[in-house]
Amino acid sequence: MSESGCLRGAAIALLVCAITDSPAVIAQSVMSGKETNAIDWETVKPFSPIPDAMPADSSDDPFQAGFAVEWVERSLGSQEDSGSIPPGLKLTLAIASQRRTPDDRWASEMEQNLRDIIRTKFQSQKTPIARVFCNALGCLCYLQGEDVAQFDIYKELIGQMGHQFGINRSDLDTVGVIRTPGSQDKKWWLTIVKRPSHQAER
Repeated sequence: MSESGCLRGAAIALLVCAITDSPAVIAQSVMSGKETNAIDWETVKPFSPIPDAMPADSSDDPFQAGFAVEWVERSLGSQEDSGSIPPGLKLTLAIASQRRTPDDRWASEMEQNLRDIIRTKFQSQKTPIARVFCNALGCLCYLQGEDVAQFDIYKELIGQMGHQFGINRSDLDTVGVIRTPGSQDKKWWLTIVKRPSHQAER
């Protein structure tokens, strides 16, 4: 298990925690040109949050769940220069490129549990913007808001829920943005879950 340090900029502090060395196979994007062209991707810079115009639905399509390949490439690193980004972010690109099969019980149950955690954890606070998607490769869980902390989801996944779904610490990554005082940048965190090999699609 390897861990990266903190990357800091003038306006915001960026934290990238890459704690898995697992490779990922990049699948072909399934999003239509009409859908992706509805977003002004030129406004998405390194470590930009997911555009507000993106959907946040529960869906078998990663785009409809709020995860576009374009956001991953522009915010977290380009596909052409994937050697410069941690393996966990390569996995993010792969997950965002592949639909979920409707009969994938592990992915559906995992996604529902993540949504239940978000709803329960933030029930007494201002509900953050949340996007969750799981498929045959793993899960993406995105939270954006003032009350969101880096390890909110990570801590849940190394506990009882992780044991239930066969997840180990080495299957998890987090990446996100911490605002510095006076900055107007939005605070967000993405938890990346690699699907355990023994949890084959079922």
